[in-house]
Amino acid sequence: MSHDWSRAVRDRPGGARLRVRVVPRSSSPGFDGVAEDAPGGPAARLRLSSPPADGKANAEALRRVAAATGLAPRDVELVSGATSRVKTFSLSGLSASEAAGRLAAAERGDG
Repeated sequence: MSHDWSRAVRDRPGGARLRVRVVPRSSSPGFDGVAEDAPGGPAARLRLSSPPADGKANAEALRRVAAATGLAPRDVELVSGATSRVKTFSLSGLSASEAAGRLAAAERGDG
């Protein structure tokens, strides 16, 4: 199933911002569509195997965002939502359309 990833990504100076709604302790981690009901608007749904404790979920989310967008972890930054299920990541050097395309490719298994 193909999702409209562009609904979760916005352009910002120097890159893009990706909104993510995390689902911790999942048995099948990875990106799983767009959560239309996320507080504040649409967000990419990301299932994590980590529990939401001691920063483990945030660290796993950052690694998975970096992998799905083809960025080095140093180019991805958690800018809001450290203690929330809805998080915003800064993606340095990527436009919103590039980020959405890479998320779509990762969903298909191309990336």
